[in-house]
Amino acid sequence: MNPRHIMLLGMTLLLLLGLSLTVQAADDEAAVIEQAQQQLQIVGYDPGPVDGLWGPKTQAAVKAFQRDAGLAATGNLDDPTRARLTEQVREQKQQEASFLQEPIPPKQLALRSTPAALTSAEIVQMIREHGFHHPAATGVLSESITGNMSHQYEGHTLAGDKIVVDYATGLMWQQAAADFVPGADVQRHIERMNGLAYAGFSDWRLPTIAELASLLEPPAPDTPLDFIAPVFEVPLWFCLSADTVPGAEASVWVVSFEDGYILDHTPQDDFYILLVRAIP
Repeated sequence: MNPRHIMLLGMTLLLLLGLSLTVQAADDEAAVIEQAQQQLQIVGYDPGPVDGLWGPKTQAAVKAFQRDAGLAATGNLDDPTRARLTEQVREQKQQEASFLQEPIPPKQLALRSTPAALTSAEIVQMIREHGFHHPAATGVLSESITGNMSHQYEGHTLAGDKIVVDYATGLMWQQAAADFVPGADVQRHIERMNGLAYAGFSDWRLPTIAELASLLEPPAPDTPLDFIAPVFEVPLWFCLSADTVPGAEASVWVVSFEDGYILDHTPQDDFYILLVRAIP
Protein backbone atom coordinates (compact mmCIF):
# COMPACT_ATOMS: atom_id res chain seq x y z
CA MET A 1 0.00 0.00 0.00
CA ASN A 2 1.49 3.33 -1.02
CA PRO A 3 1.77 6.29 1.39
CA ARG A 4 -1.16 8.12 -0.22
CA HIS A 5 -3.47 5.17 0.37
CA ILE A 6 -2.26 4.85 3.95
CA MET A 7 -2.96 8.54 4.54
CA LEU A 8 -6.46 8.27 3.02
CA LEU A 9 -7.21 5.20 5.14
CA GLY A 10 -6.08 7.02 8.26
CA MET A 11 -8.26 10.03 7.47
CA THR A 12 -11.26 7.76 6.87
CA LEU A 13 -10.77 6.02 10.21
CA LEU A 14 -10.53 9.36 12.00
CA LEU A 15 -13.73 10.56 10.33
CA LEU A 16 -15.55 7.38 11.33
CA LEU A 17 -14.30 7.70 14.91
CA GLY A 18 -15.44 11.32 15.03
CA LEU A 19 -18.87 10.37 13.70
CA SER A 20 -19.18 7.61 16.31
CA LEU A 21 -18.29 10.00 19.14
CA THR A 22 -20.73 12.59 17.80
CA VAL A 23 -23.57 10.05 17.70
CA GLN A 24 -22.75 8.92 21.26
CA ALA A 25 -22.73 12.52 22.49
CA ALA A 26 -26.08 13.15 20.80
CA ASP A 27 -27.55 10.04 22.43
CA ASP A 28 -26.29 11.15 25.85
CA GLU A 29 -27.74 14.64 25.40
CA ALA A 30 -31.12 13.24 24.33
CA ALA A 31 -31.18 10.97 27.41
CA VAL A 32 -30.49 13.95 29.70
CA ILE A 33 -33.23 16.02 28.06
CA GLU A 34 -35.74 13.15 28.20
CA GLN A 35 -35.05 12.59 31.89
CA ALA A 36 -35.49 16.31 32.60
CA GLN A 37 -38.78 16.32 30.67
CA GLN A 38 -40.05 13.41 32.78
CA GLN A 39 -38.95 15.13 35.98
CA LEU A 40 -40.60 18.40 34.98
CA GLN A 41 -43.88 16.57 34.42
CA ILE A 42 -43.65 14.93 37.85
CA VAL A 43 -43.19 18.27 39.65
CA GLY A 44 -46.00 19.97 37.74
CA TYR A 45 -44.49 21.66 34.67
CA ASP A 46 -45.35 21.06 31.02
CA PRO A 47 -42.26 20.45 28.87
CA GLY A 48 -44.29 19.21 25.92
CA PRO A 49 -43.73 15.70 24.54
CA VAL A 50 -41.22 13.53 26.42
CA ASP A 51 -39.08 12.88 23.37
CA GLY A 52 -35.53 13.89 24.29
CA LEU A 53 -35.70 16.91 21.98
CA TRP A 54 -34.91 20.42 23.18
CA GLY A 55 -37.65 22.79 22.08
CA PRO A 56 -39.40 26.01 23.15
CA LYS A 57 -41.86 24.25 25.51
CA THR A 58 -39.10 22.36 27.29
CA GLN A 59 -37.00 25.50 27.63
CA ALA A 60 -39.99 27.47 28.94
CA ALA A 61 -40.73 24.73 31.50
CA VAL A 62 -37.10 24.73 32.63
CA LYS A 63 -37.15 28.51 32.98
CA ALA A 64 -40.39 28.44 34.99
CA PHE A 65 -39.00 25.74 37.26
CA GLN A 66 -35.79 27.71 37.80
CA ARG A 67 -37.74 30.83 38.69
CA ASP A 68 -39.97 28.99 41.18
CA ALA A 69 -36.98 27.17 42.69
CA GLY A 70 -35.01 30.37 43.25
CA LEU A 71 -32.42 29.57 40.60
CA ALA A 72 -31.15 31.84 37.85
CA ALA A 73 -33.91 31.68 35.23
CA THR A 74 -31.66 31.10 32.23
CA GLY A 75 -33.72 28.40 30.57
CA ASN A 76 -30.58 26.27 30.35
CA LEU A 77 -30.49 22.73 31.70
CA ASP A 78 -27.38 23.27 33.80
CA ASP A 79 -26.06 21.13 36.66
CA PRO A 80 -27.72 23.11 39.51
CA THR A 81 -31.07 22.86 37.71
CA ARG A 82 -30.74 19.12 37.14
CA ALA A 83 -29.74 18.59 40.77
CA ARG A 84 -32.70 20.63 42.08
CA LEU A 85 -35.09 18.80 39.75
CA THR A 86 -33.90 15.45 41.05
CA GLU A 87 -34.22 16.66 44.64
CA GLN A 88 -37.78 17.93 44.17
CA VAL A 89 -38.90 14.76 42.40
CA ARG A 90 -37.51 12.68 45.26
CA GLU A 91 -39.17 14.86 47.91
CA GLN A 92 -42.52 14.77 46.13
CA LYS A 93 -42.51 11.01 45.76
CA GLN A 94 -41.30 10.37 49.29
CA GLN A 95 -44.33 12.22 50.62
CA GLU A 96 -46.37 9.34 49.23
CA ALA A 97 -44.08 6.64 50.63
CA SER A 98 -45.92 6.26 53.95
CA PHE A 99 -47.07 2.76 53.02
CA LEU A 100 -44.39 0.92 55.01
CA GLN A 101 -45.67 -0.99 57.99
CA GLU A 102 -44.94 0.71 61.29
CA PRO A 103 -43.00 -0.62 63.00
CA ILE A 104 -41.21 -2.38 60.15
CA PRO A 105 -41.20 -6.13 60.87
CA PRO A 106 -37.76 -7.60 61.61
CA LYS A 107 -36.01 -9.28 58.70
CA GLN A 108 -36.11 -13.06 58.64
CA LEU A 109 -33.00 -13.24 56.46
CA ALA A 110 -30.23 -10.68 55.96
CA LEU A 111 -28.71 -11.03 52.50
CA ARG A 112 -25.36 -9.78 51.26
CA SER A 113 -25.72 -6.45 49.44
CA THR A 114 -22.08 -5.84 48.46
CA PRO A 115 -21.03 -7.17 45.02
CA ALA A 116 -18.58 -10.07 45.03
CA ALA A 117 -16.79 -12.52 42.75
CA LEU A 118 -18.16 -16.01 43.40
CA THR A 119 -17.38 -19.47 42.07
CA SER A 120 -20.04 -21.99 41.12
CA ALA A 121 -19.29 -23.92 44.31
CA GLU A 122 -19.89 -20.79 46.39
CA ILE A 123 -23.21 -20.20 44.60
CA VAL A 124 -24.33 -23.75 45.38
CA GLN A 125 -23.28 -23.30 49.01
CA MET A 126 -25.28 -20.06 49.15
CA ILE A 127 -28.40 -21.79 47.81
CA ARG A 128 -28.19 -24.55 50.40
CA GLU A 129 -27.29 -22.31 53.36
CA HIS A 130 -30.14 -19.87 52.76
CA GLY A 131 -32.71 -22.49 51.87
CA PHE A 132 -33.26 -21.01 48.42
CA HIS A 133 -35.28 -22.75 45.73
CA HIS A 134 -33.51 -23.81 42.53
CA PRO A 135 -36.31 -25.44 40.53
CA ALA A 136 -34.39 -26.45 37.38
CA ALA A 137 -31.75 -29.18 37.28
CA THR A 138 -29.40 -27.06 35.18
CA GLY A 139 -27.18 -23.99 35.51
CA VAL A 140 -25.05 -24.23 38.66
CA LEU A 141 -26.92 -27.30 39.91
CA SER A 142 -27.55 -30.67 38.32
CA GLU A 143 -30.52 -31.23 40.62
CA SER A 144 -33.74 -29.46 41.44
CA ILE A 145 -33.91 -28.07 44.97
CA THR A 146 -37.02 -27.02 46.87
CA GLY A 147 -35.85 -24.95 49.80
CA ASN A 148 -37.69 -23.37 52.71
CA MET A 149 -37.37 -19.75 51.57
CA SER A 150 -40.57 -17.77 52.13
CA HIS A 151 -41.46 -14.13 51.61
CA GLN A 152 -43.73 -11.44 52.99
CA TYR A 153 -44.54 -9.49 49.84
CA GLU A 154 -46.60 -6.33 49.47
CA GLY A 155 -47.15 -4.55 46.16
CA HIS A 156 -47.59 -0.76 45.99
CA THR A 157 -47.84 2.00 43.40
CA LEU A 158 -46.26 5.37 44.17
CA ALA A 159 -46.86 8.19 41.68
CA GLY A 160 -47.22 5.58 38.97
CA ASP A 161 -44.10 3.65 40.02
CA LYS A 162 -44.80 0.03 40.95
CA ILE A 163 -42.75 -1.63 43.67
CA VAL A 164 -42.71 -4.84 45.70
CA VAL A 165 -41.69 -4.77 49.36
CA ASP A 166 -40.40 -7.99 50.91
CA TYR A 167 -40.40 -7.68 54.68
CA ALA A 168 -38.79 -11.12 54.97
CA THR A 169 -35.52 -9.82 53.52
CA GLY A 170 -35.94 -6.11 54.16
CA LEU A 171 -35.74 -5.32 50.45
CA MET A 172 -37.76 -3.15 48.10
CA TRP A 173 -37.87 -4.21 44.44
CA GLN A 174 -39.07 -2.63 41.26
CA GLN A 175 -42.16 -4.58 40.28
CA ALA A 176 -41.17 -4.89 36.63
CA ALA A 177 -37.76 -5.25 35.08
CA ALA A 178 -36.41 -3.18 32.23
CA ASP A 179 -35.98 -5.60 29.37
CA PHE A 180 -33.16 -6.13 26.90
CA VAL A 181 -30.78 -3.55 28.37
CA PRO A 182 -27.33 -3.92 26.75
CA GLY A 183 -24.60 -4.70 29.24
CA ALA A 184 -22.80 -1.48 28.32
CA ASP A 185 -25.91 0.57 29.17
CA VAL A 186 -26.73 -0.93 32.57
CA GLN A 187 -25.05 1.79 34.63
CA ARG A 188 -26.76 4.49 32.58
CA HIS A 189 -30.13 2.82 33.22
CA ILE A 190 -29.49 2.77 36.98
CA GLU A 191 -28.50 6.44 36.95
CA ARG A 192 -31.66 7.27 35.02
CA MET A 193 -33.91 5.46 37.52
CA ASN A 194 -32.19 7.25 40.40
CA GLY A 195 -32.38 10.57 38.57
CA LEU A 196 -36.13 10.08 38.24
CA ALA A 197 -36.31 9.12 41.94
CA TYR A 198 -38.24 5.97 41.10
CA ALA A 199 -40.94 5.53 43.80
CA GLY A 200 -39.35 8.45 45.66
CA PHE A 201 -35.90 6.95 46.14
CA SER A 202 -32.50 7.55 44.56
CA ASP A 203 -30.49 4.61 45.87
CA TRP A 204 -31.61 1.86 43.49
CA ARG A 205 -28.91 -0.63 42.53
CA LEU A 206 -28.29 -4.00 40.95
CA PRO A 207 -29.03 -6.85 43.36
CA THR A 208 -26.37 -9.32 44.39
CA ILE A 209 -26.92 -12.88 43.24
CA ALA A 210 -27.96 -13.72 46.82
CA GLU A 211 -30.71 -11.10 46.73
CA LEU A 212 -31.81 -12.00 43.21
CA ALA A 213 -31.76 -15.76 43.79
CA SER A 214 -33.93 -15.34 46.87
CA LEU A 215 -36.83 -14.55 44.51
CA LEU A 216 -36.73 -17.97 42.81
CA GLU A 217 -39.81 -20.04 43.59
CA PRO A 218 -41.26 -23.38 42.52
CA PRO A 219 -43.81 -22.77 39.76
CA ALA A 220 -47.49 -22.59 40.60
CA PRO A 221 -49.75 -25.13 38.83
CA ASP A 222 -51.37 -22.43 36.68
CA THR A 223 -48.05 -20.74 35.76
CA PRO A 224 -45.64 -23.62 35.11
CA LEU A 225 -43.05 -21.42 33.39
CA ASP A 226 -42.85 -18.58 35.94
CA PHE A 227 -40.38 -19.22 38.76
CA ILE A 228 -41.14 -16.00 40.66
CA ALA A 229 -44.12 -14.82 42.69
CA PRO A 230 -46.99 -13.34 40.62
CA VAL A 231 -46.65 -10.03 42.49
CA PHE A 232 -43.80 -9.38 40.03
CA GLU A 233 -44.37 -8.72 36.36
CA VAL A 234 -43.21 -11.53 34.10
CA PRO A 235 -41.51 -12.66 31.94
CA LEU A 236 -38.10 -12.21 33.49
CA TRP A 237 -35.49 -13.88 31.32
CA PHE A 238 -31.80 -13.38 32.16
CA CYS A 239 -31.89 -11.00 35.14
CA LEU A 240 -28.52 -9.44 35.83
CA SER A 241 -26.90 -9.44 39.26
CA ALA A 242 -24.04 -7.28 40.51
CA ASP A 243 -21.85 -10.34 41.12
CA THR A 244 -19.18 -11.70 38.82
CA VAL A 245 -17.30 -14.95 38.25
CA PRO A 246 -13.63 -14.93 39.31
CA GLY A 247 -11.09 -15.69 36.63
CA ALA A 248 -9.53 -14.30 33.49
CA GLU A 249 -12.70 -14.28 31.39
CA ALA A 250 -15.31 -11.74 32.43
CA SER A 251 -18.62 -13.37 33.35
CA VAL A 252 -21.57 -12.28 35.44
CA TRP A 253 -24.13 -14.20 37.47
CA VAL A 254 -27.72 -14.06 36.27
CA VAL A 255 -31.04 -15.67 37.17
CA SER A 256 -33.53 -16.94 34.62
CA PHE A 257 -36.97 -16.70 36.17
CA GLU A 258 -38.49 -18.21 33.04
CA ASP A 259 -36.46 -21.39 33.44
CA GLY A 260 -35.81 -21.44 37.19
CA TYR A 261 -32.04 -21.51 37.54
CA ILE A 262 -28.83 -19.53 38.16
CA LEU A 263 -26.08 -19.39 35.57
CA ASP A 264 -23.01 -17.40 34.56
CA HIS A 265 -23.16 -15.36 31.38
CA THR A 266 -21.14 -12.99 29.23
CA PRO A 267 -21.60 -9.32 30.27
CA GLN A 268 -21.82 -8.22 26.62
CA ASP A 269 -25.35 -9.58 26.21
CA ASP A 270 -28.73 -7.88 26.77
CA PHE A 271 -30.33 -8.35 30.18
CA TYR A 272 -33.46 -7.83 32.19
CA ILE A 273 -32.68 -5.32 34.95
CA LEU A 274 -34.64 -5.63 38.20
CA LEU A 275 -33.37 -3.00 40.63
CA VAL A 276 -33.49 -3.21 44.41
CA ARG A 277 -32.89 -1.10 47.49
CA ALA A 278 -32.97 -1.70 51.24
CA ILE A 279 -36.02 -0.74 53.26
CA PRO A 280 -35.01 2.15 55.53
